[in-house]
Amino acid sequence: MKPLAHELINALAELDAKIPGLGLYSSFEYQTPAGKTHPYWKMEWDLALRPRLAALGCTLMEQPVFGKTKYQTVQRPFVPLRFMTPTAKLCDLHMIRTSMVKVRRYGSGYHMDRSVNFGERWTLLKMEKHIRQIWWPDRYQSSADIRIVLFLGFDKANRPFHTQMTELERTSRWSEHNVNFKSKGWPDTYGRDFNVLVACWSSNEENK
Repeated sequence: MKPLAHELINALAELDAKIPGLGLYSSFEYQTPAGKTHPYWKMEWDLALRPRLAALGCTLMEQPVFGKTKYQTVQRPFVPLRFMTPTAKLCDLHMIRTSMVKVRRYGSGYHMDRSVNFGERWTLLKMEKHIRQIWWPDRYQSSADIRIVLFLGFDKANRPFHTQMTELERTSRWSEHNVNFKSKGWPDTYGRDFNVLVACWSSNEENK
């Protein structure tokens, strides 16, 4: 079996191309009545991540809790998703999503609004704290054998989140703690002038 990080990233990349006109950026609007939306990450979980984990032989330990909050700057489920791998490893999956861009409808199409600046959102994510829980489980009360942080982001930069990720690696020094890191970026499938990044950090127990 390929590393879980690889499988999760590919599952999201494949879903991006399967949501007509919306992609991952607007997945919360997929197949909803007018004016309604899904909670963030629900469609990614239902349409991509859960089916991929099931195909790999993983068993969901508890139902995920998705919901909407007043402030959506940090977009993630209320608690980590917990599942058991085929090799009987307990895994906690933390999913974090943010967008540095705003897409609006202009005429018959959707385009990025370049007047909007969401630069402060990265700071509000506190990604360093989430990454540290991978090698510091006792502090964050995690009994899992494997801890994974999955990030989904949207950025107008040609290399999405490159500056932020470089700084995060410098400050958190995840490589010194045997954390596996994988990422994949690509231009928006629907030509809305931004780029998508999926990144995944995982504890080294994943490969054992």
